[in-house]
Amino acid sequence: KTELRKGSVSLTADHPNIARDLNNLAQLLKETNRLRDAKPLMQQALAIMIKSLGTRHPNSETVLENYNMLLQKLGLTDNEIQVSIRNAIGIYPKGKY
Repeated sequence: KTELRKGSVSLTADHPNIARDLNNLAQLLKETNRLRDAKPLMQQALAIMIKSLGTRHPNSETVLENYNMLLQKLGLTDNEIQVSIRNAIGIYPKGKY
């Protein structure tokens, strides 16, 4: 006989699964045209993914692309999008900030 036990798993705030859930919620908000509500969730998801998995991981790249599309939908210019992405992942060009 096999017994299944329900256990709880605690994830830290910087765990990739938390970022995945934030990204999914942000996507839902984006699809319901709540763009301004989606933006901080997507920023947080992107920062967590980059910190925990790196910039070249497929999950990080997916969240980055989602964030880029959200910023485009918000009407930001290409330059504003680049700055917003750098801010979200903590990359600041020398002399700019």
